[in-house]
Amino acid sequence: MTTLTRLLPIGASLALTLGTVGATHAATPFVASISIVGDSHGFAPVAELRTAHGTVVDTFRGSLGTVRMAGLPGSTISFEVGAPDAAGHGSIRVQMGSAASKSQGAVASQAQNLADLGVSAATAAASPAPGGGTPWASSCINISVLGAAITGSGCNNVYKKYVNGTDWYLANEYWASASLADWQGPLGLHLQGVAFESTWHPGNTIYAVAPTSTQGFGGCQNWTVSVSAGQNGVNIGGSIAGQICPSTLGPWNLRLGSTYPNSGAIWTGNVQGVSNYQATEGVQLVHNPPNVVTGWTDYYSINYCNGVCF
Repeated sequence: MTTLTRLLPIGASLALTLGTVGATHAATPFVASISIVGDSHGFAPVAELRTAHGTVVDTFRGSLGTVRMAGLPGSTISFEVGAPDAAGHGSIRVQMGSAASKSQGAVASQAQNLADLGVSAATAAASPAPGGGTPWASSCINISVLGAAITGSGCNNVYKKYVNGTDWYLANEYWASASLADWQGPLGLHLQGVAFESTWHPGNTIYAVAPTSTQGFGGCQNWTVSVSAGQNGVNIGGSIAGQICPSTLGPWNLRLGSTYPNSGAIWTGNVQGVSNYQATEGVQLVHNPPNVVTGWTDYYSINYCNGVCF
């Protein structure tokens, strides 16, 4: 992963006065089912919703804004912040770690996760194509950062495509979006990149992905990303469709042969105002062999610029 400059977290210790005047005790921190790993950058868990379909929705707040994640209990979340450079280019990235037992049934769908996050289906950037395989796991995120100037969301959706005992072939069909809250003038915020990728635990194999090349867009249009391939005599496919706007959609961090194999997709452009959600989408075909953990880590990333941006 790219090393990012980290901002110092902003916060203050909390105290609660009880009983005798002058007696103070440190406030008990809220413990969420989704734990923060690494530098919190000032984010802390403030609320949790346990759903009827086996997931939790945890809310994290800090000086940068609010991040909410819907996923399995025991998942993790991490924050990476690229401080704006001299030209005003900065980034915010959220990492979501998930693992699921092969013995569990399907948990929440993307539609359920987005509803639990309070995200309208009308603002969801993309949807996995119907048909082919069993929806098995989904994790989603919703953000509001930089004084609510940037909002966005994203999901991965893992489908069981072929199962032979504990030998599984999966499709991960993912998307992410972001938009600006309002027009800030030519020297205000520009949205320049939205990316999402998934990295799998060792032993898993990503053997086909889409996109693999960069596609330019002269206007917003509905776009389908799909891939099909065979491995060990098993042929499966995956597909996801959504609206893509100027300027490009292309691959992000393709490392299929790594110990921790991963791939992703990125939208790039230079956008101000509230015209459309800027979005990215992609597909992975994954072989999850027997005795290998079905675990993965998702990265949701936005790049922005404040000022005269090109």
